[in-house]
Amino acid sequence: MPAHCIDCLVIGAGQAGLGVSRELVSRGVEHLVLEQGRIGDSWRSQRWDSFALNTPAWMNRLPGDAAPVNPDEFPSATQFVLGLERYAFSQRLPVREGVTVRALAGAPAGNAISVATDEGAFEARAVIVASGGARVPRVPAAGAALPASVLQLHTAAYRRPADLPAGGILVVGGGQSGVQIAEDLLSAGRDVYLASSAVGRLPRRYRGRDSFAWLADDGFFDESRDRAMPGPSPQISGAAGGHTLSYQHLRRMGAVLLGGLADASGERVAFRDNLAHNIRFADQASAAFRSRIDAHIARIGSDAPDAEPDAADEPWPGRSAPSSPRRLHLRRAGIRTVIWATGLDAATSFVQAPVRGERGRMAHRDGATALPGLFVTGQTWLRTRRSGTIHGVVADAPHVAELVLDRLAERGQIAA
Repeated sequence: MPAHCIDCLVIGAGQAGLGVSRELVSRGVEHLVLEQGRIGDSWRSQRWDSFALNTPAWMNRLPGDAAPVNPDEFPSATQFVLGLERYAFSQRLPVREGVTVRALAGAPAGNAISVATDEGAFEARAVIVASGGARVPRVPAAGAALPASVLQLHTAAYRRPADLPAGGILVVGGGQSGVQIAEDLLSAGRDVYLASSAVGRLPRRYRGRDSFAWLADDGFFDESRDRAMPGPSPQISGAAGGHTLSYQHLRRMGAVLLGGLADASGERVAFRDNLAHNIRFADQASAAFRSRIDAHIARIGSDAPDAEPDAADEPWPGRSAPSSPRRLHLRRAGIRTVIWATGLDAATSFVQAPVRGERGRMAHRDGATALPGLFVTGQTWLRTRRSGTIHGVVADAPHVAELVLDRLAERGQIAA
């Protein structure tokens, strides 16, 4: 069958794809949004029951969307998906669900990009990859060394404590998903072992406001990559109305804290001697945040109240960590489940090297790749710290839409 010719294709109908689609609509660019599942698919399929967004509703607005009724609430994944569906309908976005993109390649003479899908081929003058910077579960090689008697699943597949077999659970990874799932399991009365990692922490609220509100005011999210060292998202939670989450808090709930995972062989798992370092790292990140906001408050002359006590944000006393085993025999410890909270890669398998790099990330400059007409959005550090988050869509979507507009003008498809 002959390929269908179109000005622009957007691959992915999450918040980034929908946001850039709205900007293309407002500029009169003919396009389609192709989604292999349903709108907001990863929010539907890769979130657990108690999950809530870590960002308050005011940070989750998409371009042209109305202000939220309850700006300070933390929506569930289901609520956010319903919002995405409403947004696509109200903005009249040309979304086609259930279409999987198999491959794309530059056409001869650089006039178009050929896109192969399971519903036919397209020739697009521009393509925007918005398929998600964190969708493909990443499991370390140690997983292959564990016995078949141990249930292994990634955070993307975890739903609720009741689904797991009786016995203890080893959660590997101290990032947002790892500590949130550990808390979910502990709240259900499960025995939890947490293999920690060096991840910063933020208090949920500080001096009368949500921490993200202070950081937004101080320009934190608008910092470029050359001004700040990238790192994993900090420990924090939007569940149960939002609260601070820390290693100390989890230990008080009953978690056994461990150093980072070092190795595994059969039933035997070894851990690094870095638990004290990981706890201090989180404490120091929280202290640095509080110092930054105190300086910001003094600079603008705000009458913000003093900080209220927050037991979960109290630093660990002294420099020594709680005693923890360096080795575990899973069966003897009663551990029957391992949950890998070890991150996700970008869903860009249809893009070929050298545009597609390590962990699926696409090489680009401010959203434009080396393949003429191929652009990316929704990727972390696309332009600033906020890129790759919902909060970044309002800033990045118009920028990428303008790149497409310039491309079409170069090819003589629209008036410059």
